[in-house]
Amino acid sequence: MKQNFEHIHQEGKFSYQFLFNELIDYQGKIEYPQYFVARNGYPPHLITFYEHFNTPEMFELLVNKYQIPVSKTTKYRRFDKKEEKIILSGFFIELQTDLHIYCNDEDSEVRIMHGDKIEEAYLNELITTIRQSIGEMRAESKIFLLYESQKTLCLRDFEVKKNNIDLQRNYNDDFATIHELIVNRLNTANDKGLVLLYGVPGTGKTSYIRYLTSLINKRMIYIPPDFAYKIASPDFLPLLISNPNSVLIIEDAEDIVEARETGRNISVSNLLNLADGLLSDCLNIQILCTFNTHISNIDTALLRKGRLIATYEFKPLAAPKAQELSNQLGFETKIERPMSLADIYNQHDQAFAVEKGASIGF
Repeated sequence: MKQNFEHIHQEGKFSYQFLFNELIDYQGKIEYPQYFVARNGYPPHLITFYEHFNTPEMFELLVNKYQIPVSKTTKYRRFDKKEEKIILSGFFIELQTDLHIYCNDEDSEVRIMHGDKIEEAYLNELITTIRQSIGEMRAESKIFLLYESQKTLCLRDFEVKKNNIDLQRNYNDDFATIHELIVNRLNTANDKGLVLLYGVPGTGKTSYIRYLTSLINKRMIYIPPDFAYKIASPDFLPLLISNPNSVLIIEDAEDIVEARETGRNISVSNLLNLADGLLSDCLNIQILCTFNTHISNIDTALLRKGRLIATYEFKPLAAPKAQELSNQLGFETKIERPMSLADIYNQHDQAFAVEKGASIGF
């Protein structure tokens, strides 16, 4: 179904066309700017909040105060595994034809969209009502995933599988001091700086990150590899402003930390500003990057003293430690050279073609 919306503007006449599926995104949520245009024939004015709201409380306040019928509301709910119940995570309200409210607590955002005829006094009253539901950040949520919804960067909390890894058994002896430094600095309030962890695949970087998240008492924002370039996006700064004193975790970060032959990578410039620039003084953001390439390929500006918390190369486990770990896991392989954790733990795989009692080494 397609409908044409025509609007007479001072500069002339123009029209909008929308398919119904263009008003609903892939998650089933209303594309609120397009919906406003479809209803009114012109783009809305925006008032945006980046706060931690009590979403159910705000919804009830608005519905009760303005006597909003059910037909003018759309709820977004999700099942919370910790509370074991369905909770309201956002909503859309058409308060008037030219006055809409969109709330999404997953990215701590509320938007009021209105037309020219809405009086300022009415908007101020609405803002006061909305701000009554400002609440504290949910203490139980520490790990948040960066994703994109309605062409806006958002955060969603998620659970990381607990990993009570034995650092002494699984990592080389020189890592204990680095680990202690990382934990202490990342737990320091209003701190900044970079942690760079690198090494060949299979040496335990991801396992360590999973373990580390259980030791840090801050909000941590996980940025998937495909979204790493988004740190250069204009949408990224408002998201950080609403989440100060956080830790960014960027895995497989080669594309944003490697030096470029022709000029500086814009993502590196953003990292520098977040880690040790003027932005760092305002936001107190710490950044943890992991990558497989060697540190010599990294932009040297990231390695300067003052902005670097720690750097560490994850290497295959030294032969004596690899032998001890292999024995503890019940394998009978004789190990005479350093070996990655992936190889040690997966000796039962068919690809690991070593007979019992056989020797691995030169």
